[in-house]
Amino acid sequence: MSSNFIQDILVLASECVGQMFASSRSNGLLVLAAAVFLGALCYFLCHKSTKLWNRRFQVRFTHHFYCAASALLGFASVILYASCPFLKPVAQASILIWQEQIQNDNNWSQTTFGHAYDEVKKLGKEPPEAFEQSRKEDGLVPMSKPESQYKVASVYCNSASRHYADERPFLSKLIRPDPEIPEESVVQDVKEFLASPAARDAVSGRHNPYPLRRTVELVARIMRDDLEKQVPRIVTRARTLVAAVFLVGQAVIFGCIGLAAYRDLKLRV
Repeated sequence: MSSNFIQDILVLASECVGQMFASSRSNGLLVLAAAVFLGALCYFLCHKSTKLWNRRFQVRFTHHFYCAASALLGFASVILYASCPFLKPVAQASILIWQEQIQNDNNWSQTTFGHAYDEVKKLGKEPPEAFEQSRKEDGLVPMSKPESQYKVASVYCNSASRHYADERPFLSKLIRPDPEIPEESVVQDVKEFLASPAARDAVSGRHNPYPLRRTVELVARIMRDDLEKQVPRIVTRARTLVAAVFLVGQAVIFGCIGLAAYRDLKLRV
């Protein structure tokens, strides 16, 4: 698991918590109160659990640390559990931010242009002189044929999808486990453009090539559609995971402090 992946988990969790408190102050305060209560309860129960093993056990600094860890886990679990439903607006906001970022990413633009250029050249549908003109004059990938436009749109869509996956590795896995954009979606979008009035220049009457900015818009639309379908499942799994981590974590902490109390009892005996 890469550092970027872990960082994105932490960023997503903080964004969901922030969105929860920003959406409703009263609900946020109720969640905070519940978190404090559970944290305090965990500390109290962890502290008192030693007496189950050893009534004369003296709690030391290390054992206070275990109690504090139990309290912190309880506090964080309530906050995270309550913030899970806010994944949807957080993910939608991240897609909008990404759309702005990718438009200004010159490195991505140049790399994707080179890949699209090579793919269209291998396709063999465009005249050789069009590539010379592209390199020397207009800096555009030759796209006079529909097949070329399909290929360029596919290259740009998949490159944009991978760009989002690189920026938000964990969130992108939740929305779209496979970053590959379906070919039929790309072809359909190109056909819709070619059938629209925007495909023909109003003055010269010539056909306009498929605008590459539509590829980013298409990827963003597909991600939003997938997010809409995935949200209920993601929220349920996220809450289940939070509950499981809480229970397992508490079991480990209570087990450690109980073991310490039991060992102290054996020493006394």
